Amino acid sequence: RPVNINIRPVSAPIWRETLLLRDWLRSHDDERDAYAAMKRGLAQRPGLPIDGYSEAKMPWISAALARAGDWAAATNWPDREEPA
Repeated sequence: RPVNINIRPVSAPIWRETLLLRDWLRSHDDERDAYAAMKRGLAQRPGLPIDGYSEAKMPWISAALARAGDWAAATNWPDREEPA
């Protein structure tokens, strides 16, 4: 089964965004379910290459990161620079 693995340096801003999105999705079941549904829909598109899949997810992820940023500020979510 094909998989896509992402490796991110701890020093890059994407590290924080990845942890923020993960923690936000864990605390918002409805958003987690919407994300999963969107990913399943994209995965079912015949012939969609992995780059196309990644590009198609970006509008949802960008909007979600804005909502997650608001959640982080309201909850004093820890801004991690290193792995927990």
